[in-house]
Order: sequence, then C-alpha cells, then structure tokens
Amino acid sequence: MNPFQKNTFKNHFKKKNSILFIALISINIKAQIISEDFESTSASIGTFPTGWTTSDSDWTINDPTTGTPGNNGNNTIVEVSGTSNESGNCTNVYAIVDSDGLGNGNTQNTDLISPVLDFSTYSSLLLEFNHSYEVYGNPVARVEASIDSGTTWTLIHDYGTNNNYGHQTHNISSIVGNSSVQIRFHYEGDYDWWWAIDDVVIKQANSVDMEMSSLNIPDYGAPGTSNVKGVVTNLGVNPITSFDIVWNDGSGPQSETFNVNLGFNQSYNFTHSTPIQTNSLQTYNIDVEVVASGDPDSTNNSLSHTLNVGSFLPFKKVLFEDQTIGANDFGFYSPRGIVRLEEVMLTSSIDSIEIISVHGNMGSGTSDAMYNMNYQSSCFNNAFVSANAWPQNIIDRKTVANYGNVVGASMADFNNYKNDFGYADIDVYANYDSSNRELNVSTDLKFAISCSNLNLALVITEDSVHDDTDMGYSQSNAYYLGNTQMATTGVDFLTAGNPVPPVLMYFKNVARAIIPSFIGSSSALPSALIADSTYNFTFPTYSVPSEYDQSRLRAIVLLIDPSNGQVYNTKGENVDAPATSTVGIDNLSQFINFTIFPNPASTIATLNMEGIIGPDITLELYNLLGELVVSENYTTSSDFRQDLDISALNNGIYNVILVVDGSIYSKKLQILNNNF
Repeated sequence: MNPFQKNTFKNHFKKKNSILFIALISINIKAQIISEDFESTSASIGTFPTGWTTSDSDWTINDPTTGTPGNNGNNTIVEVSGTSNESGNCTNVYAIVDSDGLGNGNTQNTDLISPVLDFSTYSSLLLEFNHSYEVYGNPVARVEASIDSGTTWTLIHDYGTNNNYGHQTHNISSIVGNSSVQIRFHYEGDYDWWWAIDDVVIKQANSVDMEMSSLNIPDYGAPGTSNVKGVVTNLGVNPITSFDIVWNDGSGPQSETFNVNLGFNQSYNFTHSTPIQTNSLQTYNIDVEVVASGDPDSTNNSLSHTLNVGSFLPFKKVLFEDQTIGANDFGFYSPRGIVRLEEVMLTSSIDSIEIISVHGNMGSGTSDAMYNMNYQSSCFNNAFVSANAWPQNIIDRKTVANYGNVVGASMADFNNYKNDFGYADIDVYANYDSSNRELNVSTDLKFAISCSNLNLALVITEDSVHDDTDMGYSQSNAYYLGNTQMATTGVDFLTAGNPVPPVLMYFKNVARAIIPSFIGSSSALPSALIADSTYNFTFPTYSVPSEYDQSRLRAIVLLIDPSNGQVYNTKGENVDAPATSTVGIDNLSQFINFTIFPNPASTIATLNMEGIIGPDITLELYNLLGELVVSENYTTSSDFRQDLDISALNNGIYNVILVVDGSIYSKKLQILNNNF
C-alpha cells in the first residue's frame, strides 16, 4: 500500500477529535507495591512520575487540558469514555504512544518503564492496568519484566495485532523473590494507531479471590419474572472448582452452587436458577454476591442493581443510523455497509429494526447527491455518542459500531440491544396530501413507566433512491476486483467497477429530513410522563420536494432522552402516497402478503402468498448477474404456497420474482451452506 492509499484509508476510519471523559475505576487495594494513575504530571510539565522513564520521547503524557502531543497538540485521541469500549477506562491523565499522531514515515520502537521494585518478600503478585490498544497494520505491544534492573527482559504478555481495551490483570508470581524488578510497556509501530496506559497497580495476589465482575439485569422490565445474570472472575492464583451465587431483593436470600473449573483471570457467565418475581410498577433493589471458600477479600464479591418494573413490555425497535457516503472518495469503503445492512433487511428480525442511512460528503471527487449536512454533522459532532468513520452504525445512539467483513456482523449489533426496555409503545400516522405535496405525521405513545423530560424527533427517509443520469448517485468502491463476498441483490461490488455507475445503484433508507433536530423537540411531550398514560403529538408539516418519490417515503419517530442522547424506542410507517414513478421489480405490492422462509435457506425455501387475485403465477429466480436460474409456472385459485428446491444453486443472494395477474412481486433470498 503506497502512502497515498494508506492516508486515504486511515482518513476514512480514524477519529481525530474527541474529549476524554473522566471515569472512575475501582481497584482492590491489598499490599500494593505500586499504584500509578499518572495524575501527578501533565503534558505541559512534560515529565513522567518519579521513577518512571521512557526510552525516547515517543511515549508522552495525555491530559484533557493540553491533549496528546503529536496529535495536532490540542486533542485527545482515545474515544470518550462511555461512548464505546475504545476508552479502555483510561481517564484524565495517562501515558500514551500515539503512532498516528507522530505521522506517516515515522516508526516507533519505544518503552515506558516502571521504577525499580523490590519483590524479594512476596510469594505471589498481580499486575493490573487499564489500556486502549488500537491497531492498524502490524504494531507490537508487549508487557515485559526484568529482574536485573533492565539488563534483560522476559515476556509477560503479547497483545498481538488485535484491538484490546479495558482493565487488564496478569499473574507475575513467576518473578517474585527478586529485588531489582522493572516492568515495561514495549511498543513498535509504523504510522499505526496508539497504545494508552493508565492506573498501573502491582499488588499481592490471594490464593482465592472471586470477583463479581458485572451484572446482566435490566434497568427496566415487565411484570412476571426476571433472571439474575452476571459474570464472575477468578482473580486468585489457585483454580476455582465451585462457588455460590446468592441474591436478595429484600424477600430473603436465594443461593445456588455452581461447579466450574476456572483458572486465574478466567470468567464465568452465570444465570441463577431462581428468578425474581416482579409486579407491575414496583422497584426492586437486588444485591448479588459470589461466595467462594477461602476468599479473604470481600470487597469485590458483591454488586447491587435496581430493577424498575413497568406496567407492560413495550414493543422495542432498534435504530440503526447508518453513516455512509456514495459518490466521493470517502465513500470508498461504504459498499461494505451496504452489504451488511442488506443482510439485516433479509432477516426475520427486520420488523424490530428501523434503518436510516445518513449520507456524508467528506473528501474529494464527485459530491454525494444525497448528502444531508445537518443530520450528518449531528451524527459526528454531538455531546454524547458520535460517529467517526464511514461506513459506521450508531445504534440507538448508545454505541458506535464499525461494519465488519463477516456475514451477520450487523445482526450481532442488533442482538446486543434488541432486549432493551423501550419505555413506550409508539404508533405513527402519516397523511400525505397529493394536491400540495404536504406530509403530516402524528404519533401516539403509551408509556409503560413513569418518567420525565423526553423528546421526540421525526425522520423522513426515501427508499431506492436512483438517478442513472447523475454521477452524484454513483458509489465509490474499494472492493472492485477484490476477493471477498461483497454482493447484494442488485450489485456485486467485486465486478461493478469503481465507481459503480449510477444506473446500477438504488440507495436504501436515505435520510431526507430530521424534524425539528437531531436531539428532538422538548415541547412534544409533557415534562412528567405517567405510566399507562397515552400522549399524542403532531409534527410540523413537511413539504415533500418535487424530486422525491412520495410513494417511497417513510416517517420514523424517535423517542429521545436529551440527558444522555439515547434513543429509547423508535417506530416508522410507510407514507401511503400514490407513486409518480416505479423502480422495476423492487416495487412491491402493499396488498398481497408475499413471504419466503427460511431466509437464508440451504436446500428448500418455501414461498407463501396470501390474497392472490387471478389463477396464473410465474416464478422466476435471478442471480446477481441477472441470469435466470429458475423458471416455473403454476395455477391456483386460492392462496399460494410452494416449496422451492434450491439445493443445486450456489451460495449467494437471489431475486425471487412472482408475476401474478400482470403484477410483479419481488423478494430477496439468501442461499447459504450449500457445498459449492
């Protein structure tokens, strides 16, 4: 990869501006030899705490008042704590080697080295720290130890070339008994990303030390039962073969024994067999404890959680705000997002998802004709969860997720949030007046819990946006002539060229407007919202521009908490408007229910249609090259159900076309797991 290609790639994906959020971590203090949070120094002082040294100036100090030296001198580079796991719990002032900020053409082979430490009187020790290790290329990040004051070094842990964030614990008992010990953080890079280190602790280890690491109990739930789930970790140097989990919500302790085989620093995900019985509109304060025989440290054994029970379980939809670019050069990798989102659209879970594709226009070359400046700017520059790359998803405005290359990667993101409590059921009503092209949208919300100070926003999207005469509707394409599966039902990005010509591109779920703003209206709902009560609101009239196809519009309501920026629930409805144009076989009838299951399928796919008018049905199946691979004719006088043998077809995505009484109906079918 030449320097221009690398700069282009990195500029697509790298964040250059973030503000470090201060987050406190809890460290169990027992016979600590060293505890260093780097707060005694700063970038302006330019020195490390007493006894800490570096092999050169590549290791620096980051603090929120001066930023990371080398990274333009005024910005921190680690993701804001709480917006994603990239922060790694590095807070306020920390040590960092910023390979990216040091620039293209500069290499690093550098060490951050602890003071000389005396381990001669200890029998077992742990090394703990927080870190953010972000990888591009093939950097080296190793923790090493010396027992001869730095003359020779041995490996404690090699972090390899995969991103790694958060709290780290290493058993360093193999080097106890020595009086001249040092620990170093060794980094090698060549215009890579960074390695940030904070909160370094070396402390005496216990033989038995079980930690209640986290609880997986929802903040809100419906009446009935709720499981007590969580994660425990063995921080003792001895293996653990059994422990008890005891929970109590005030009605008495519930205990269960778990038989396991946990080595040092291994974790176990537990689900207690006795659930909590919950009643409508009640609050439960739950204490959960892990008990292991011989554990002398009780400070990390317990966690508490508050469960609020609503009057019902709202229907929850997960919001994907897709960050994408079409025509210009920063859209180079956006085909990956197009492919991943289509996988989401093909799943049976699509009824629980709303997708909004927010087009950007960063970079050079042809402008993206669908660029929505206000919406895109808010996605990248807000006080809470912000996008920092294309393609990327903001999910319920709770986290940012990059699109992976793995099939199903985006569905994993959906699964992480599908069970979140939705606060309210949402109904959406869209009225379009064809005489003046005015769209009026209203909404009813029935709340399951009492809450306050929530906002509403309305997003208008247009589907299958297309103009084969304007290069602003082309797609920049990094995958042309590549070697990975990058195909949708309409475009195979491996063969479609760079850029993909606009005649081939139909852009899905394009954001056309957000009303009144990204954070929503604070006057749409009363400040106090009462459980089991219904509230309604009508948004300002939206005038549909003449170039938009009103028959492909969707009105999506967002329920937003302005205190944290999160979207608690969302729901959209298609605008019932007469079409002014059609887009070929993708123009589905709203009056006949056409389904395919399972989807994806491997050997047999069942086609089902309800409400058929007319006896003659033609079935056609097309591959991505537009080749007809199956053609069948059927006659029926009732609803249509047909098993289709697809065992001889290659893996891929196909268009399934049914022609019924002169009308065309289309669905996408994905074939997986055939032996081809």
